[in-house]
Amino acid sequence: MYVNDQTLKDTTLAKSWRFIGEYILPNDLEFNNTTVGGLSGIDYDATNDLYYIICDDRSDKEPARFYSAKLYFQPNSFDSVRINAVNYLKQEDGTLFPNKTQDETKVPDPEAIRYVNSTQTLLWTSEGERKVTAKGDSIYIDPFLMEMNKDGSFIKDYPIPTIYKMYKTDYGMRQNGSLEGVTLSQDEKFIFITNEEPLYQDGPRADVKETQSWIRITKINRATKEVVAQYAYKLDKVHAAPLISTDFKVNGVDEILAISETKLYVMERSFAVGAIPSNSVRIYEVDLNNATNVKDINALTNKQFTPVTKKLTYDLASLPTSIDNVEGITFGPKLPNGHKTIVLVSDNNFATYQKTQFLVFELVK
Repeated sequence: MYVNDQTLKDTTLAKSWRFIGEYILPNDLEFNNTTVGGLSGIDYDATNDLYYIICDDRSDKEPARFYSAKLYFQPNSFDSVRINAVNYLKQEDGTLFPNKTQDETKVPDPEAIRYVNSTQTLLWTSEGERKVTAKGDSIYIDPFLMEMNKDGSFIKDYPIPTIYKMYKTDYGMRQNGSLEGVTLSQDEKFIFITNEEPLYQDGPRADVKETQSWIRITKINRATKEVVAQYAYKLDKVHAAPLISTDFKVNGVDEILAISETKLYVMERSFAVGAIPSNSVRIYEVDLNNATNVKDINALTNKQFTPVTKKLTYDLASLPTSIDNVEGITFGPKLPNGHKTIVLVSDNNFATYQKTQFLVFELVK
């Protein structure tokens, strides 16, 4: 556990963020015959003081699943995390999602989860799959947004924009850069979703040099399932060059969190093989006001539009601990002084050299 009073200023929700602490789950942790890892999304149920955490296991280790957990922290310490239940994600017919050896055309890639307080249900997203080969065994699985009960049983799905799907040509979603983030407006009337990397037609992937790399924040009416709007958001460049120039590098949006109907926290996660540090995670306050609704613009390259405004809220590089592959963000409970908390979680990719890292912050007024 680490304690630090370092903060970054300038957010309308809070004057500053104060780091409370870190807790790391063991990489060999098992719960009810499942491997606890790959935690890529988190949300908080305030009524029951419970966190829902989705696992991005594509039914390889065990069936696709999510956990519920209790987090124990105080204003100046983070004491423990206790996993207390696991539920499996289910298809519309009530069966579990298959792995690639069972049916590679229906494999999920869970990435984000949100609790709907008014209905006590859960939203979750899958990134899909775009495996293009010359051998005739290509796989195209569209990303999706579903709603489920707390036991993982299917309730309904939400149509996603046509341009968010997977195509044989260089159009639509990129492999592993697809539907990564979801959040609800505070009144739960609207769902926001976002892609991690630009659609093919919206610009290149982020690079170590500045690029015009745009992703879309999509606003959906939860009652009618109608896509109300899309807004363009410009990605930062990759934070550092990989040690070997041809090695893997990426920057994208890996989660969003609604502050209001027009303001969001947007979390950008950058990674470069061999860089020091290899990960960079920055959280921006984003204002949708005055941004152009681009839902009817097929491609954002060479088009005239006004993007959302973004303002740096917190750079995790300021923390006194190494930052891993942070992918989940949620508001937590209020502290005794009435201030809100923010909770982050990292995806260890089920790797022994990574960590499942929980981070807690106080939002100082």
